[in-house]
Amino acid sequence: MTNVAERRAFLIAYEKSGSLDGATARTGTALETHKAWLADPYYMAAYCAITQDLKRPPKPKPQKKLPVAKKRGRPPKKPPEPEPPPPPEPKPKPATEPQPAPKVPIEEPPSVVVEGKRGYTRLYVREGQEIAPAEEPEPPPKKPPADPEWVATSEVTVASDEAQRQMIDEYGELDRRMKLYAMDVQRYDTLKHAIKSWFDQAPADADGTCEGNTYLLHLSARERERRIRDMHELVEVIGIDKFLEIASVAIGVLENLLGKDRVRPLIAEARTGSRRIKAIAKRAVSA
Repeated sequence: MTNVAERRAFLIAYEKSGSLDGATARTGTALETHKAWLADPYYMAAYCAITQDLKRPPKPKPQKKLPVAKKRGRPPKKPPEPEPPPPPEPKPKPATEPQPAPKVPIEEPPSVVVEGKRGYTRLYVREGQEIAPAEEPEPPPKKPPADPEWVATSEVTVASDEAQRQMIDEYGELDRRMKLYAMDVQRYDTLKHAIKSWFDQAPADADGTCEGNTYLLHLSARERERRIRDMHELVEVIGIDKFLEIASVAIGVLENLLGKDRVRPLIAEARTGSRRIKAIAKRAVSA
C-alpha cells in the first residue's frame, strides 16, 4: 500500500469510527504516524474537515406519515350534476351589412436617418431644418492593468559540501518536529490567553494564582509599558523633520483608511525581504 493510499484509508476509518483510537484499531496505523502526516498541508486540511463534520449534530430523520384509515361502508352518493343551459339563439343578420370606412393614408413627417457608432437613429424634423450628425461621447480610457502580485522568478541551486549537507539535514529534521508540535503551541497560546482573562478584573499590581488537580499556576502583576502620551507634543519638542525620520506607518492600516488605489502610488515595492525555507523530505522519515 502506498503512502497516499495508507493516509486515505486512515482518514476513511477515522470518519467511520469517529475517533483516532478507532481509526488506529481498524487500520493498524500508529498514532505517531498520524501526527507525522499532519505536516502535509493536504492531509491536514482533510483531517480538519472530517473533524468539523464529526462535531456537527446529525440531521433529524424525517418522520414517516402514518396511513389514514379509510372509513368502512359505501361511499356517499354524489348529487347529480345540473344540466348545462341551452346555447343562445343566434341573432338574425341585418339585410344590408355596413361597409367599412375607406382607409385614409397618413402622411409621415419628414425624417432624417443619422448614423452613429452604435447604430442608426431616425429624427423627425420640420421642413427646411437641417440636422447635424450627433457626436457621441468617447468612451473613458481603460485603466492600465494592475501589477500582478506573483511574478515568476528564476531558481538558483547552491552547491553544498559535507558540513553544509549536515546542517541542511539537521534543519529539515527540526522543521519536521516544529510542524508536529505546531498544534500544541497553538493550544498552549489559546489556554494562556484564556487563563489570563480570568484576572482582568484583578488589580494591576497584584499577583494571582489558580489551582488544578496536578498543577498550580502563578500569575504575576501586570508588566510596566511605556508609550508616547501625545504625538502633537512630541512633534513640538523634536520637530516635524525628525519625527518623519523615526516614524513608521503600517501599510495595511493605511490601505484600510484610504483604500488600496490611493495608497499604491505612495509606496515603493522591492525584493528586499527575508527568504522563506521549506524543507522537503527526499524519503520517508520515521517519527
